Amino acid sequence: MGMNDITKPIRADVAVVGGGLSGLTAAALLRRNGHDVVVVEQSALGGRGRSDDRHGVVFNRGPHAVYLRGDAERVFTDLGVSLAGGPPSSHGCGLVGDRMGDLPFGPVGLARTKLLGARGKLAAAGLMARLGKFDTSRLGGMTFGAWLDDADLPADARALLEMLARVSTYANAPDLASADMVVGQVQRSMAFGVRYVHGGWQSIVDSLAAGLRIERHTVRSVVRDGADVVIECADGPAIVARTAVVALGTPAATAATLGRAPFDVGAGSNNGCSTLAVPPPNPAAPTHAPSPGPTASPSCTASPPSPTASAQAAHTPACAIHPARSPRAQT
Repeated sequence: MGMNDITKPIRADVAVVGGGLSGLTAAALLRRNGHDVVVVEQSALGGRGRSDDRHGVVFNRGPHAVYLRGDAERVFTDLGVSLAGGPPSSHGCGLVGDRMGDLPFGPVGLARTKLLGARGKLAAAGLMARLGKFDTSRLGGMTFGAWLDDADLPADARALLEMLARVSTYANAPDLASADMVVGQVQRSMAFGVRYVHGGWQSIVDSLAAGLRIERHTVRSVVRDGADVVIECADGPAIVARTAVVALGTPAATAATLGRAPFDVGAGSNNGCSTLAVPPPNPAAPTHAPSPGPTASPSCTASPPSPTASAQAAHTPACAIHPARSPRAQT
């Protein structure tokens, strides 16, 4: 390979920066819709969706279950990804301080568990009986933590609900996550259940990556250059595309790659997100708007985690830059 081959840029319609679940899903959807896509990832594909095989036992690094009738199941099925598997065990143990007991699955389990006191059992039973009837569309204006405050539960019952929320959403941010997202996710898991995928989530990662063009490079920056978006790499040629989707692991990494101020995370970010979600006067700016899951269009994007982000799909922040529409870019 000569010097000209090393410095010659790689071209594509869309460059996806980040090969985690969000990046691979976006790339697979774009490729299916006829776009020439390249995925840029410096390490192993899959991110937190990867699985490790230890002497024939598969350990998932991140998501463990596909929530039936959820957004991830719908998108993966639409892409032809096999989700063969089965339900998890209906028995489990919990630990409160140094006290271990059976997790309360169902009314009988709640009555027998040693993890809650009498008041906690009554309060938890009452709330769980009503949980499926909550209209989650009315809960979007409060966090899950505030919703729990309003429920006025004993400490042990509240701890149980927080545990269910962590397991159902893969997140531990009750004072950030929106109540409609968390309660809706718990409702879905109670109503339809989940599936553990044969071969772990690595099988999903491998299926999404099949047929994609992958470039193994370390990305330094994503910038606009006239009608193009240029991805500068520390260890290889630049990648030039009409649109870039940035799907990195944290809001901080996304902001650093775009060379912009850090994204706000929390209640204050809603105003900024809603402003950018409306067709802006400068459409070339990186888009930052809440999304319920992977997007099929390069003009629609997922975002850094927000209170309204769905737990169904991967929790990877993503931004898109659309340079051809404006001579200026906001960073």
